[in-house]
Amino acid sequence: MFDYPFQNPDLELEVRINNLISRLTLTEKVQLMKHESPGVLRLRVPAYDWWNETLGSIQIYTGGGQPGMSEGKSGILIVKGEPYSIF
Repeated sequence: MFDYPFQNPDLELEVRINNLISRLTLTEKVQLMKHESPGVLRLRVPAYDWWNETLGSIQIYTGGGQPGMSEGKSGILIVKGEPYSIF
């Protein structure tokens, strides 16, 4: 009925997540983190555009100057690639 265990809604969420992640290559994982995720055809993971689905605000600081800011109030700050909570 299902090609992969992660597709089976009767399994626990943690089991499904672990199964999917174990099947993804590093390149696929990176691609899925983009807001315009291309999907993974070989695993039947559809493409998805999740541009506005953040916790509300992300600031990025790469050194020198002020961090950039988006809308919202969540406390995520990324400093040179490492996430830090400001709360």
